[in-house]
Amino acid sequence: MPTPSDEMLERLFPDVIINQDDKPLKSIPVTAPVSISSTLSPGDRIKRAFSLLKGKMQQALDGGLDPAIYVMSADAGTGKSTAVQSLLAEWKSKGFPGEGAIIFLNTLAEIDAYIAGAKLDKADYAVFTSDPVYARYGAGREAVGLVSVLFTTHSMARRRLARRASFKDAECFHYKGQSRALRVWDEALLPAEYASFDLNDLHMLPSALKGRSRDEIKLFEGLQQSLATVSAGDLIPIPVEIRAVADGVLGTGGKIAEQARRTLEALSKLAGSKAQINGSADGGWYCIGIGLPIPADIAPLFVLDASARV
Repeated sequence: MPTPSDEMLERLFPDVIINQDDKPLKSIPVTAPVSISSTLSPGDRIKRAFSLLKGKMQQALDGGLDPAIYVMSADAGTGKSTAVQSLLAEWKSKGFPGEGAIIFLNTLAEIDAYIAGAKLDKADYAVFTSDPVYARYGAGREAVGLVSVLFTTHSMARRRLARRASFKDAECFHYKGQSRALRVWDEALLPAEYASFDLNDLHMLPSALKGRSRDEIKLFEGLQQSLATVSAGDLIPIPVEIRAVADGVLGTGGKIAEQARRTLEALSKLAGSKAQINGSADGGWYCIGIGLPIPADIAPLFVLDASARV
């Protein structure tokens, strides 16, 4: 997939500073590094770092944490996820006081380790997912707003948050009608995802769209028409409604040609934003752009990412 240049990112995403002079997002403050004494042994430094992490997470549960992004960049295998599980277990032992927690994971399979590590009972948690197996985990998907701990995936979070102007408006992630106080994003967090697709691959979609309503098909036909007379550098709006249709097709489990699948995945990420037209080395044309960003009010948010310092 082509990678957008800095100039293209600025044009597509004007409200965000992206990796320029190591500046953070304009809209989301980032916490300053916490100094840990160099006189401590490597093991003691790690213990101290995780102690600070758990202390900050407890502050979040108590509702007294500043709205910022808190990044824990310890190496893989040092116990970042274990520290979160330990905190959840301690929180459970106190009767889950506070306003709930939400854990964003890269895959559903990671939930099992969290359940075991945090010693959660079925009544303690639920999973917000369309997966039929994990949707029955814990208290079940129908109880997502009532359980103390909610799990979901990065991809589900991005899809749901793309439909909302703010995190507090995402009722599907609420606890008893309010945004959850502790928010943990396990592994890499990008402010937004970029994606691209070949314009020729749009013509592969009709067979993948069989069975969809006429109005849904018209969305893609309208996009094809708008791309028929474009020039290099043009910005093309991708209708936000395309996300629901693309996700619906991808979620059916039916057989879809690989090119059509890649195009639908790209369109789902770009829905609601604008994509730029570019020419490729082989003379073809493709769209490349950045999807809608994660809302700034998701802070305070803890990001456990070993590659963050890179």
